[in-house]
Amino acid sequence: MSKRTIVLWQAVLALFLGGFTTYSLLYCTQPLLPIFSAYFNVSPTVASLSLSVAIAGVILGMLITPKLSKRWGRKRVMSVALASAAILEGAAALSPYYELFLVVRSLQGLVLAGFPANAMAYVMEEFPPHQAGTIMGLYISGTAVGGMMGRLAAGWLTAWYSWQVAMLVLAACGAFAAIWFIFSLPGSQNQGGQGGETLGLLESLQRAVTERQLLYLYLCGFLIMGAFVTLFNYMSYLLMADPYGLSTADIGTLFLLNAIGTVIAPLAGRLTALYSHAKVLAGGIVLMLLGCLVTLAATFGIKVVGMIVFSGAFAANHATISGWVGRCATFDKAQASAWYLTFYYAGSVVAGTAGGLFWSLYGWSGVIAMIAILLIVALAIVMREPTWRTADNRTVHLP
Repeated sequence: MSKRTIVLWQAVLALFLGGFTTYSLLYCTQPLLPIFSAYFNVSPTVASLSLSVAIAGVILGMLITPKLSKRWGRKRVMSVALASAAILEGAAALSPYYELFLVVRSLQGLVLAGFPANAMAYVMEEFPPHQAGTIMGLYISGTAVGGMMGRLAAGWLTAWYSWQVAMLVLAACGAFAAIWFIFSLPGSQNQGGQGGETLGLLESLQRAVTERQLLYLYLCGFLIMGAFVTLFNYMSYLLMADPYGLSTADIGTLFLLNAIGTVIAPLAGRLTALYSHAKVLAGGIVLMLLGCLVTLAATFGIKVVGMIVFSGAFAANHATISGWVGRCATFDKAQASAWYLTFYYAGSVVAGTAGGLFWSLYGWSGVIAMIAILLIVALAIVMREPTWRTADNRTVHLP
């Protein structure tokens, strides 16, 4: 194996692990919402803020990340993000009041913002186009596995010990991962060379929203992420109640279903080269819609099948859009990716919190109705654009 190949896979492994850590820390509270409701005596909607405020912090952090990475370098910003988030995870575990807990989670989201957009830009700048799609898929796989394992570990450790112990263990794992990342990721060789012009904050937003294709991709990210978070936020309330009566460990185990994303995300990267980003994205949205509707079945096993389809399609959609944004951007790829992730996480905050109202008023059928509306709008956006530009600047017509 050549030295170049070793360095390539060293970078891929570091990015995978960084994505794993980022999303395990970000989403570890999701299966614990019923526990927070009981422990802090808050409603499901307020309990959902443990996730929403962290994601809101990510959104805010995305606004300053591109400038920081231009000044300090992508690797340094990503390294600081991982190390700081691990420290704040420990602080959250020791918070005696829910208000303080939410403040710490907000700060954790703020520092974690330094990782995703820079990781996506790193892939697009450091790897040739014929490899970037697959490697982006592998990175997205890391985020999927991290989100899954963070939820899984939180659920199990809470059932065995307490939610505080669960978060302390995750903090220790995050610290180890940060150290590994710092010493294993090669420094950027092409930052700025392929990234495009770095613009001011408002100027980059104006460029993004006036380039119609980027705006459509951002809106799709908003909608599919909102749908994904809403389903898994309130599925725990449904399954911990009668007639299912699952424990937090059982709920955490269900997040193993997201493992399908580790296979689907890289596959989506390869499919885009064969069938275009547009067709892969449209198909993925349809599968998400079918998956969420299947969860309306009363039988637990059928619900699980629906969740598998829904999770796999979501991973494919996120990988597809993540790679596509970098190809469409005519300015700094990190800024374009940051704005995509800003819309993406905004969908999580808005829909994830609003889903609590649908759950309280209409139950699970109301939650699924809301998710279905989000996905139908996303599909309409994809179908609305008569032609989509592919990675090699060809156009593809949708039926």
